[in-house]
Amino acid sequence: MQQLMNKDYYQSNPYGAYNYGDKALRKINNIMNNGSKKILFIHDSFSNSMIPFLALGINYIEALDLRHFKGSLKSYIKQNKPDMIITAYCSTFPGSVDDWYIQLYDFR
Repeated sequence: MQQLMNKDYYQSNPYGAYNYGDKALRKINNIMNNGSKKILFIHDSFSNSMIPFLALGINYIEALDLRHFKGSLKSYIKQNKPDMIITAYCSTFPGSVDDWYIQLYDFR
């Protein structure tokens, strides 16, 4: 909530009010949902406000922000075996997402 109290929407991160700011990895376990689906959500800061609402209907969500995650995404997926992967980035993302990953992230 500190990001909203500052009232500086251009220099602060108001999207972080939903998910405690930008984090490399966030795990949400909805104990009120009896399902067994596990979703990996790969996202940027704009999705911080969407993930808590998605978590209302899903049993387990792991949310990765690749801007802060320093590990291998391919290894993470192989190790954690999600049932579904959702990738959500701002539409003004520079270039294609594939090109950005190849340049900035380790896919070993």
